[in-house]
Amino acid sequence: MSKHISDFFSIKGETKSLTSSATSGWAKSSEWDGFMISRDLFQNQFDGCNANNFPISSVKEEVIDRNTFKMSSPVVFNLDSLYWLGSEKDADENVGQNGEGFKLAATTLLRSHNAQVFTASGNQALEIRLSDKGVGDNETMFPLIYDFYELEEYVDGNVIIIAGVGVKLIEALKKGRESFYYKEHPGIGKK
Repeated sequence: MSKHISDFFSIKGETKSLTSSATSGWAKSSEWDGFMISRDLFQNQFDGCNANNFPISSVKEEVIDRNTFKMSSPVVFNLDSLYWLGSEKDADENVGQNGEGFKLAATTLLRSHNAQVFTASGNQALEIRLSDKGVGDNETMFPLIYDFYELEEYVDGNVIIIAGVGVKLIEALKKGRESFYYKEHPGIGKK
């Protein structure tokens, strides 16, 4: 069953819709499995926490229902940055540096898992989806569409919601945290 962004956030109205030059045909040779998608989503959250002096344990994940996964952290950022290629991250302090990981994760989720991708931060919300109209010689590539919304209620931090996926992908999404060293990592043990 298809979800709408208003199922998760109180929307005041749509502010803009942008068509990306990235399409469903982008980076097929780099097709990520569920674990790689999860690893990148967690990496972005961890980098944000490190840059803003929040503990890594403040990154939370939740299975909302059998087809919907939610990830959140206390880091507020401008969702416009998810549209543009490039990054302002400090290469010495962060894992991610090129601003492509989230876009590749979202593209793979849309193309290979028929997922819906929603995110919110501050007073913005965003749905990333594939265009209904194909482009290219055979019109078989579908551009990514970024639908931006203004929220009625401020989100203190950020939330990513991945809806419409199967149990196997949700299980993989829950494991991305295991890829990173952090003080509270359950695999490290007590001193």
